[in-house]
Parts: sequence; structure tokens; C-alpha cells
Amino acid sequence: MKRIITILLLMLTGSLSAKNKLTTKQLLDEIEHATHDSIRCLNYYQLAKNYVRISEDSCRLFGKFALDYAIKLNMLKVEAETYSVLGAREKFNGNYNESIKLHLKALAIKEASKDTLGMGISCNDIGIVYKNMNRFAEALPYYQKANTYSRIGGNLQGVSMTFSNIGTVFSALGKPDSAKFYYDTALVQAKQINDTSCIVNALANLGEYYANKGDALNAKIYFEQSLAIDRASGDKYGLVLDLVNLGNLAIGANDMVKASAYFNEAEQVARQEELNKELIGVLSSQFLLHKKLGHYEQAIDYLQKAQTLKDSILNEETNEQVSELNARFETVKKEKTIGEQQSKIQRQRYLILGSLLLLGLIALVAYYRYKKLKVEDEIKLKQTILEQQEITTKSVLDAEEKERQRIASELHDGVGQLMTAAKMNLGALEGELNLDTDKKKTAYQKIMDLITESGKEVREVSHNLMPNVLLKKGLSNAVQEFLNKIDARVIKVNLHAEGIQDKIDANTESVLYRVIQECVNNVIKHSQASHLDISIQNDAEGIAVSIEDNGVGFDVASSKGNGLGLGNMKTRIEFLKGSIDIDSAPGKGTLVAIFVPNKL
Repeated sequence: MKRIITILLLMLTGSLSAKNKLTTKQLLDEIEHATHDSIRCLNYYQLAKNYVRISEDSCRLFGKFALDYAIKLNMLKVEAETYSVLGAREKFNGNYNESIKLHLKALAIKEASKDTLGMGISCNDIGIVYKNMNRFAEALPYYQKANTYSRIGGNLQGVSMTFSNIGTVFSALGKPDSAKFYYDTALVQAKQINDTSCIVNALANLGEYYANKGDALNAKIYFEQSLAIDRASGDKYGLVLDLVNLGNLAIGANDMVKASAYFNEAEQVARQEELNKELIGVLSSQFLLHKKLGHYEQAIDYLQKAQTLKDSILNEETNEQVSELNARFETVKKEKTIGEQQSKIQRQRYLILGSLLLLGLIALVAYYRYKKLKVEDEIKLKQTILEQQEITTKSVLDAEEKERQRIASELHDGVGQLMTAAKMNLGALEGELNLDTDKKKTAYQKIMDLITESGKEVREVSHNLMPNVLLKKGLSNAVQEFLNKIDARVIKVNLHAEGIQDKIDANTESVLYRVIQECVNNVIKHSQASHLDISIQNDAEGIAVSIEDNGVGFDVASSKGNGLGLGNMKTRIEFLKGSIDIDSAPGKGTLVAIFVPNKL
């Protein structure tokens, strides 16, 4: 959703509307000097509303005071709207069942007083909570009631918005055509009343509908219409969201130039307008774009910028919470002293002490929350760095394989062919040479044998670098061919392969072949073994490889970190998300166990 669609038109009284323009300090001052409880009631309600998105404790505290006065003074309008504010606060906390209870209380009061417009607002609020709970079938009738009440109450903006909300429910229920009908209806209604916010909401929903459908052309049309309206109206927030949507479409179309242009403009606008939270999203989109382009240095730079901005916003919010805690402390102190003038000094002392303790506790909670959020962000950053490391590892391995192929090809097609040509040319000269003695003939034959053996050696090295059988017939045949070249008089090798008749992933084959090859070479060089068993098994969970010899073994603990062989094997297997374990001890042989999970 481009924007959160909700209706918060409270429409209480002229005096309450004026309260929206007062600062927290002004509201608190009015409470302190109020001559009637009705003024305190309205101010506490406004304070609860002001803190609904900022502080859970303050919203609940001010809401409680507002309810106490509203019930005492029979101010039904304020009572109902206070329940709505508290319900919204519980929704932000994720306490959806409690949120619904509070909104139902508000709805009951509005129904009793026949407040049609207010009933529409509460039904819409309840629908939003059910939607957040993914209980779409229960959200739908409340959205439909909200639409009906909005039409009866003459709230045409609410009619358009609830049509859009109904569309989002049908979209979540897997009925995109029904969703589109309501989006179209919302757009028609919005255009009839010429409400810019409703129009861009409907356009954004239609753009999202076509994007989900895979129809990038129509999605682009609607997003561009929304962009044009936001440009004309000067809605910078909407402009940033439009540009990000179009940038994502461009990435899907593999048009990275346009995507970059959209994201760059979005970043410029967000910075100019100090839309820091939206800027985080733009920087994240820039990160994904440059990551896809392979610009890893720039991608990491954007990721770090986003992380820095998150930390900055978190620090600002923490400072605001500290200021708000001080204001709330003063409010509690003032409220407790109303009507208690006779024992003011004594009661004030107790209140100050209790409030200071509460302030300290809340400050600790706020600090803990800040640390927790910071740790979570650090974990996300580490995960991203690990992803980048994985990309780098893959690039290194790919480059290594390509270099092996290049060297193998040059050895086979270059040096190998030169050796063959040299042998042929030398053979052609045999009749012209004066080989009149056995010594000359023997020397000539040694040269020919040396060239022949050198050619074989070149072909052998080329084949070991990139065996054709691995490329053509798969892992099992490649390993078998490699083992066939080992002299049985040196070591007897048994290979058991199961479930890998079909060709598996090329990267997996290449890595496993190199690791098995390295293990076998280590056995031949160092183990003094007479027998080697190799098992390769592939099943639904993954590929398991075991390499076991009866050699002299070694101390695994003391050998960690020595040499590049074991480290290279571990790096290759970890790239495949697998594991490698080595079990050995002096005089007990060696077992290498490898497991690579199947890719999902």
C-alpha cells in the first residue's frame, strides 16, 4: 500500500478542533489553570491523541485521565473518541484483541448516540485491525459498514477510502479482479469529489494490482499518473513513494538506467524535504540496485548510509522520549494535586519521590529498548555483510574455475599442439639425419620418447585442471576417471556412488570434485594408507560424501590453520552452505565427512 488508509476525522467540537494546534506545553498549562473539568477532559484527550504514535505509557495515562473526566461529565463524544485513540495505540503495540475491544466500545457509544459519521470511522478502524491480524473475512463486513455509514453521513472522502480498503481485502483473499473493481470504484468516487489524496491512493492501488499481475506497462501508467498529481500538488512524501515504485518497476524490466534516475530523484527530494524515514527506504532501494549491477562498493556505501540514518533517527526519538517523560512527570504531579490543597506539601513530597522512581524506571526501559534496536540493526548489517562476503566468495570461486578452464585450454590447444608438432617435425627429419650408430639412434629415440611423455604430461595436467568428463558426464564419472589413474599397487581405492546419476548443479559438482580431488591427493602424499573408501550419496536432503583411509592419521587440533588445503576445502564447502568434518588421530586413519544440502 502506498499510504496507510485510515480515517481520523474526529469532528468533536469547534473547541476540540482548536486544541489540535496547541503544543504539549500549552495543553499542560491549560490543565493547570483550568476553571472547569470539561477543559481538562478535552486537553487530556488531545494529549492522548498527540502521544498515540510516540509513547505507549503517556497515551494510556492521558487517555485514562480523559476517560475519567468524560464519564464523570457524561461527555459521550470525548469518551468514544478516547476509546478510539487507545484502540489505535494498542494496534501499534500489536495488541490486536485489546484494540478491537476498545474500538467496539467506541462504536457502541456512537451507535447509542446515532453518530452515523462516527460509526463509519469506528467500523473502518475495526476493519483495519482485523486486516492487520490477517483475518480478512472478518475485516470485510466492517469495511462495508464503514462505506455505508460514510455515504449516509455524507463523508464522500470516507466513501472513496473505504472502497480502497475493501479492494485491499479482496486482494489479500486472492480475488484480484474483485479488488480491481473496488479500486476502480474508489478512483471514480475520488475524481467526482476531486480529492487528491483519495485519487493518488486509488492510483497507487491500481498500480500495485497490475504490478502483482506482472503487467508492468499498466502498472507504470498508474504510478506515473500518481507521480504527476503529486508533482502538481507538491506532495513531496507521495512523490518519493511514486519514484520508488517506478524505480522498482524499472529494475523488473532490467532498465537499470531509468531505475537509477528514479532512485536518484527520490533520494534528492527526500534529503531536501528531510523525509528521513522515507530516505532510509530510498537508500535501501539504491543498495539493491547497485548490488544487482555488481557495484558492491557503492552498494555497501548505500547500506551504511541507511544504517547511519536509522541510528540518527533512533537517537532523536530517544531524546524526544526523555523530554516527553519529563513533561509527563509534571502532568502526573499536577493531576495528583488537584482537589488535595489541604495536604499539598506532604502529598507533593510523596508524588515527587514516586515520580522520580518511575522516571528512572522508564528511562532504563527506554535505554534498553534503544540498545535492543541497535543490536537488531547491527545483526541486520552483519547479515548483509555476510551476503556480500558470500557474493565475493562466489566471484572468487567462479574466477578460479574460469582461470582453470583457460589454463587447461591453453595447455591442451597451445603447448600440447606445439609438442605434437615438434614430434611430427622431428619424425620427419629422421630419414635426413645421419643415424649411423646405435648410440645416435638411442639418443634420437630418447628425444622422441621425452617429447611423447611431455605431451602426455601436458594433457594430464590440462585434464586435471578441468576434466571434460565432469562437464559432460557429471560428478560420479569424473571422480571414477580420476581414481582410475591411481596405481592400485600404491593404494587400493573403492568408490560407491548412489543417487547422482542425473547431473547436479554445476557449482556443486565443481566444488565437490575439487574437494574430493584434494582429499585423495592428501591421502596419497601423507597418509601411507593402503586402502581408501569413497562414498557419494545424494537424497532429498542433500549430498553426503565420506572419504576414509587406513593410514597413519594426524592430530586434527594441532593441524588447524596450517597450510591452505584444509582452509580452501572449508571455504568451498561453506560457500555451498554445507559442512565438512575431519575425524583423525595418529595411528587411527582419517575420515572426512562432507554434507551439502539441496538448494530450495
